[in-house]
Amino acid sequence: MIFRPKIFLALCLVAIALTRSAIILGSNDAGGDLKIYREVGQLVSNGINPYDFTANESLRQALRADGYGIDPEEMRERSHYDYYVSGNLPASTALYGLIDWMGHSTQWWRLALALGDILAAAGAFFLFSRAGIPIDTASRQAAFALAMIYYPSAIQWGVIYSEDKQFQTALMFFLAGLVIKNTWKAPTAAAIAIGAVGSFAVLFKALGVFLVPLVLNYFRTRPRRDFIIAVAFASFIAALFCLYFGTAFILMMSGRATGGASAFAYHGSPWVLLPPVTVQYARPILCLLLLVGAGVAYHRQKLDMLNLCAAACVIFTCLWITSGSMDRMNIAMIFAMMCIATVSVKNWCTLVTINFAFQFPLYAGVIARLHDPKWLFYPERPDAIATIVFLTSYFALLYLTPVRETNDPLRLQNG
Repeated sequence: MIFRPKIFLALCLVAIALTRSAIILGSNDAGGDLKIYREVGQLVSNGINPYDFTANESLRQALRADGYGIDPEEMRERSHYDYYVSGNLPASTALYGLIDWMGHSTQWWRLALALGDILAAAGAFFLFSRAGIPIDTASRQAAFALAMIYYPSAIQWGVIYSEDKQFQTALMFFLAGLVIKNTWKAPTAAAIAIGAVGSFAVLFKALGVFLVPLVLNYFRTRPRRDFIIAVAFASFIAALFCLYFGTAFILMMSGRATGGASAFAYHGSPWVLLPPVTVQYARPILCLLLLVGAGVAYHRQKLDMLNLCAAACVIFTCLWITSGSMDRMNIAMIFAMMCIATVSVKNWCTLVTINFAFQFPLYAGVIARLHDPKWLFYPERPDAIATIVFLTSYFALLYLTPVRETNDPLRLQNG
């Protein structure tokens, strides 16, 4: 049955809410990251700055020892505790504080984080609508549902293991949708929205920075006044975060980014399947080749600006960074998977189908043996395998078989 697009979106959002609630209310294993989120949220809701290790030390140490989030036995060293509670950008940290202020139970936290899936689906639909790609056929509705409702790795690394990365994906979808075309009836309101969403997209998990070229391209055809309004509003939001949390997080996050780009591979990075000495040389060569390929494809008008930015994000997050877990890599991969529709709807449907078909049996096995750490000899090796399949199919479809579709508004705009 084919539904009208808006009705289809409503059904998708209901399906996401029902499936996520069923999984959360029917399971107890929420993953290790949730412990950190709760610990940070407790600090913020009690007025403690996680990035300032010396402020209100007595209360900070009392909360550290209460076992609410992180098990005190896991963080005997204070330096370890400080490292983990200061490990997220301020927009993420503020979200944790808000969730903790509203409730404290594990189930509440998991349900609140699952809202990110709903926002991501709404953001993807918004992007498609702005790009002139109606979800009005059986194949498009099936692909959208497989990608945004039933995508196996997103369920494993977002619902079964509760994560917050879906909020970042949603922010990138909304930001891309705002700037994919420059036709707005209320350009001032659009500039404010771009500034606000853009600021949150950078201050949440930082990957929104890859959409800066797309945003600048939008303002290239707009009056300078709109650009000034957007920058002013983005700066205002950033200033509020800095006023509350300080600026220490900037150096902390820079250090973590440098460490995550070392040649040592772990978590779900595809490089974990290769010897470190091979990674040391293969990683920069492959990243450079793929990035040059994306630039050439864009120059030849086989790619639009959106997909150039998405490809760069995938290269950085999945290949240059060697410490990526699947939840973080999925930000880039799911975003890029949906963006490819602006190049070719057919290739988008193909990409979704290939990856869903491969991931379904893989993650069914992971879930069935969730508590067996020796499965496939490495806890996150299935994630590395799934990432390789995505990267291979994605870049093959992106570079080798681009389809020029004349109704693509973004290509017409970027010419």
